[in-house]
Amino acid sequence: LGAQDAVAGGGRYDGLYAELGGSQTPCTGFSIGIERMLAALEKQGKSPAEELLKRKIYFAPLEASCEVLGLFHESATALREQGWLIENAPGQTSLSNHLKKANQLGLRYVVIVGPDEAKKKKCAVKDLAERTQTEVETKNLISFFEKRRPS
Repeated sequence: LGAQDAVAGGGRYDGLYAELGGSQTPCTGFSIGIERMLAALEKQGKSPAEELLKRKIYFAPLEASCEVLGLFHESATALREQGWLIENAPGQTSLSNHLKKANQLGLRYVVIVGPDEAKKKKCAVKDLAERTQTEVETKNLISFFEKRRPS
């Protein structure tokens, strides 16, 4: 990007709040240049939208029980911590509606969590592109998707 190569910056701004009329307050701040970040991705030949879609997983909880929602939250949080983006439709429990939503969003993977899966501590992972479904133990869900992480 030449001279415009910084995509983020920040620092301490201890005097800024007082300059704006407030009391003397220690401060820190940062900013991210979204346009620069998108330009950097495009310069590498990557479409930002396509890159995000490759890292997004749809979660389909099939009921609102404590067991199902607990397994959903535990699994989704673990994947988020590894850099995956999680999508779902809160309050939705119909599998067909979940699959329809995942297709509308252009997502490849749907993680299905129902009462049977919760009892077994497993999730059903549906690959919409390959039209396959695999049962995965929740403790192995991260490694399952890490093997499928886009480069």
